[in-house]
Amino acid sequence: MVHEHIATVFRKGGSVRGRARRAEFWRYAVVMTAGNQLALVLMGLTDVRALDLALTVVVGYLTGLGVATLIRRLHDTGNSGLMVLWALIPLGVLVLWWLALRDGKPGPNKWGDSPKYPAVTVAA
Repeated sequence: MVHEHIATVFRKGGSVRGRARRAEFWRYAVVMTAGNQLALVLMGLTDVRALDLALTVVVGYLTGLGVATLIRRLHDTGNSGLMVLWALIPLGVLVLWWLALRDGKPGPNKWGDSPKYPAVTVAA
């Protein structure tokens, strides 16, 4: 199940369109954090500039995917993706965590259908 959410993040790439479930966001956040920490440890252990550059690119890519997934998560809770700007002020990350922890809005919103509560169509 975890690999499905991670695959979804990589499949959607840097797209900020649509919505992301809590599970998709938080599972990717754990993998991204672990990957970034591993890359930083490897950068500290080596003096090879090419490897440091490659790891910097990987960290940037993983972080970019994380920001895009956070924006889709904010969409799922009914908030604008511009709310990521909270990260620029002190304690703003706590606001983002609180928003990301909330359950998504059931039913469609202006960013698309709910990934958790799909619209049920009744056949006539």
